[in-house]
Amino acid sequence: MLIPSIDLMGGQVVQLVQGRRDRTAVASDDIDAWVRRFQRFPRVQLIDLDAALGSGTNDALVRTIAPRLPCRVGGGIRTADRAREVLGYGARAVIVGSSLFRSGRPHTGFGAGPGRAGRTPAAPRRSPAPSAPSTSSRRWTAGAGGSS
Repeated sequence: MLIPSIDLMGGQVVQLVQGRRDRTAVASDDIDAWVRRFQRFPRVQLIDLDAALGSGTNDALVRTIAPRLPCRVGGGIRTADRAREVLGYGARAVIVGSSLFRSGRPHTGFGAGPGRAGRTPAAPRRSPAPSAPSTSSRRWTAGAGGSS
């Protein structure tokens, strides 16, 4: 499945050249045009590069784009509280990267406790058959919660 990505940096939609912040192939303030361009896709990744790098956020753009597209948002999601905040902007899910690991092992307490963001499998669970092992991964989603 192709999942296109919209990268945000400095209040704009950007495409970096070789991942370098100082070299952009695209830098656009026309958010509505980008939303229209991506509306036909069943899933879109919205990545806040500034938040990922710890140099601010593009929350205003995320609040504008996320309710209009079937987005999962990434970049700077380091706590369960931040995950809930971004889900509140209209994101369908959030992408949690290295914050989900401590000392090279999964940090199972990331979303634990009352009012946690939630946990759902990223893929449907298979029936428990010896030849079909169950596979799942963590993904924080809007509306998920409670105990698991």
